[in-house]
Amino acid sequence: MELNFLGRGSAFNVLEGSNSAYIIEGNSMLLIDCGETVYERLNMYNLLDGIDNVYVLVTHTHSDHIGSIGTLANYYYLSLDKKIHIILDYESKIKSDIKTLLRIFGLEEHMYYIETPEFLDNKFSSFKKVRYQEITHCPQLISYAIIFDTIDGEIFYTGDTNDINVLKSLLERIDEISRIYIDTNTSSLPVHLNVDLLAKTVPEKLRNKIYCMHFNSNDCINKAKNYGFNIIKVSR
Repeated sequence: MELNFLGRGSAFNVLEGSNSAYIIEGNSMLLIDCGETVYERLNMYNLLDGIDNVYVLVTHTHSDHIGSIGTLANYYYLSLDKKIHIILDYESKIKSDIKTLLRIFGLEEHMYYIETPEFLDNKFSSFKKVRYQEITHCPQLISYAIIFDTIDGEIFYTGDTNDINVLKSLLERIDEISRIYIDTNTSSLPVHLNVDLLAKTVPEKLRNKIYCMHFNSNDCINKAKNYGFNIIKVSR
């Protein structure tokens, strides 16, 4: 399974756009995060044409990951007379925050659906199921990684994390892993994984399974590329 990307930038990297991935099958779209630039790009690239069912996975509530979810939900409800599906764990620690944010955006609870990940089981041919795993990113927020169960193995999508032990645990069972999408940074801020630390942690022979995203700069992209990691490409 290969994810398509609308953007690959970190919060302050406006040139690369908000980091977000998607899958389209038939009239359904699975969207990972809906940051500040996401709705604009969905609209600009006509990706919502013919899409009746939108399922949004949310890793955390930083605005570069959820900033345009209100616009997307309002567009479907007001313009198309449809509701988007927001996928959250049954006991998600960010559910109340998302409901509050949507209310601030003018969305009452009857204007969208909130579903659990089990709702997506066997809905897409690309994967059998998808689940969340709580990870650390910053002390102010709860964050989640996303795990896809596919015919080729597990796909792990970090969202945002600063915990190298998450990666180390994946490397210990790398034979079960198809791809690891991981946020990559050169900043000294301790909220993402530094590209130099990635290179120290991942043996060269395993770097073909690492897909770097959420870049803070072109220098970060070039460093990751020179280390032999995959660089995600934005679909346009």
